[in-house]
Order: sequence, then C-alpha cells, then structure tokens
Amino acid sequence: MIDTFLSGNNSDIINLFQSILLSQGLQQLKVFYSAPNVFDSFNNARPYAIKNNAELHGIFEAGADYLKSLEINPISLWSEAGEVTTKRAINDLVEKSIRNSMITDRWRHIEPS
Repeated sequence: MIDTFLSGNNSDIINLFQSILLSQGLQQLKVFYSAPNVFDSFNNARPYAIKNNAELHGIFEAGADYLKSLEINPISLWSEAGEVTTKRAINDLVEKSIRNSMITDRWRHIEPS
C-alpha cells in the first residue's frame, strides 16, 4: 500500500483514507520528500547542496538510487575504488550533504548581535 501511494498510483483504500481525512477536516496524505538529482555532485565525489526540506528527506532515496545506477553503469572514479569503499563513500556524501544543509540552515537563523 505504501509503495502504491508513494508511486502516485490510484488505490481504492488510499482514496478512502483521503476522503475520511478530508471529511474530518484533517490534512490529506501527501509525499513530503523529493529525491534530488545527486548525480553531478556524487560523480565528482562532492556532497549535494540540499535546497529545501523535501530534498533533505529525499537525499536517502537519491543516494540509494545513485548506488543502484553504479551497479548498472559504473564510472571510473567509483569502479576503481571497489564496492565496499564506494558504498562507504556514497554514504559519507549523503551524510555530508545533510550536515552541510544543517549548518547552512543554522547560519540563516542566527540573529546579528
């Protein structure tokens, strides 16, 4: 059911949930994340610059998709590193992307003295 909802496919059960939530004056179910395109950044072994909260939550899926794509179409940077090293490096890039986003967000919210 979750896969059906996340893929945007129609389902009688999901439609029932949505109509009940609406009739109760509650917020309907919606996807709160967006998987960013990390390929250019990760191809260059650089963290991705997360643009918003939707991308922040979608970076995990983007990292997993990137790893899957390397299995199908390896690029020299990562194929030379070996599978274990590549997986660790991609995980590190996801973490660094999140950390950079958190730091940038905190900088934006600092009040000048």
